[in-house]
Amino acid sequence: GGGGVVLNGHTGPVTCVRWNSTGTKLASASRDMAVKIWCVGDRASPVLQHTLSGHTHDVDCVNWNADGSMVASGGSDQCVKIWDVSEQTPDTPAADNC
Repeated sequence: GGGGVVLNGHTGPVTCVRWNSTGTKLASASRDMAVKIWCVGDRASPVLQHTLSGHTHDVDCVNWNADGSMVASGGSDQCVKIWDVSEQTPDTPAADNC
């Protein structure tokens, strides 16, 4: 039977998900204007690690850099944001074009 594991947390439709290079974390983007980082090393009990807020409209895409320390997100607000997710609390983007 495999219903899989459900990650609840977004309040709008999810638009994109991406695994990091080691398969231990997942980044999800949503129309709720947020990016969420999930620690899924233990696939039986994934944990929400970060909620990245800063977009002012839907987040359409997300992707990791090669070493998994940064996440880039792009949104319908015409902004690209780069988040340093190696920090304990990445409350603000490390860079954005807004």
